[in-house]
Amino acid sequence: MCIVREQISDQLPHLERFALSLVGQSRRADAEDLVQDCVERALVKAEQFKPGTNLRAWLFTMMRNLFLSGKRHDKVRRAHVEEVSKQDMNARPADQAVVLLLKQTDRAIRALPKKDQALIRDVAVYDMPYQKVAEVRNERVGTLKSRLSRARTKLRDEIGFAANESDFSLAA
Repeated sequence: MCIVREQISDQLPHLERFALSLVGQSRRADAEDLVQDCVERALVKAEQFKPGTNLRAWLFTMMRNLFLSGKRHDKVRRAHVEEVSKQDMNARPADQAVVLLLKQTDRAIRALPKKDQALIRDVAVYDMPYQKVAEVRNERVGTLKSRLSRARTKLRDEIGFAANESDFSLAA
């Protein structure tokens, strides 16, 4: 292990030239990163180096493997980005009818008295149980359900839903 640590600094100019030959002269920062990764790997795996063998060849092999591994990872990463991009391209904006319905619902809720707005928010949005909402408001559950029913009816009337429609299409 000491042999690698002692002799690795002598190999840095050779590693830098080899890294530039792998990544290209115009990508000096990538070459420096590759050298750094190679030196780090060499120090971590120093006990695997066999004294008496060619240190430069060992380091070059390690660097080549790091470079090729990085290329494979880049290829997989690019394929993933392309796939995600295609999915985003296939995404479509919400139907105009849905947007219109949401805007109508928002206006209708805002037109309700503040007490009814809070009741619908607690029961329909926050999904709080009737018993809990009734306790917080200091009301009986039956009274709360009646108020909620009247508020829902006002909303349906304002939006244009028929009371028995289950497919949530706009009433004619």
